[in-house]
Amino acid sequence: MSINDLYFRPFDKARLDRLIEAIVQEKLSAALVSESEGLLDHYGRILVQRLRERNGINVEVYYPNSTEALITRFNKILENISVDAATKTVNSNAPQRVLVAFDSHATGLREVQLMARLVRDFPGANTRIILLLDKRSSTQVEKKIEAFGFPRKSPQVTLIASCVSGLSSII
Repeated sequence: MSINDLYFRPFDKARLDRLIEAIVQEKLSAALVSESEGLLDHYGRILVQRLRERNGINVEVYYPNSTEALITRFNKILENISVDAATKTVNSNAPQRVLVAFDSHATGLREVQLMARLVRDFPGANTRIILLLDKRSSTQVEKKIEAFGFPRKSPQVTLIASCVSGLSSII
């Protein structure tokens, strides 16, 4: 048994399973929100590993530290796709791609808004964003979720509550 097989609550695995299916089958972006940075990192790593095990999906861990870096990365994604194909919502031949933004501290509200706009404006790029947001270290978590267009009670927003007592008893 590896650390990536460890779930702190029984329904956390079911939530992660549903989230992965939504990302893969429904082509949704998502946000993982937690009050525990360690728990967020743990489930983020599991999510990345399980997505990488899926065929036909390119998973990139991404640290958008500036607007310019984000635009450069998205331009690289779009470089082999015509503008016409990138703006169409059906039958895109672009590879499926998931960008996982681990560092919510460095990902400013402006970058989140830009990510959301790029994903919405270029659906043919087949790119989804997974935001990992630590509630304790960022005062803008709700604004980032709203900026990305996630409704507050949306199934795309997976809330992983703090489980510090369970964590400390395992360690």
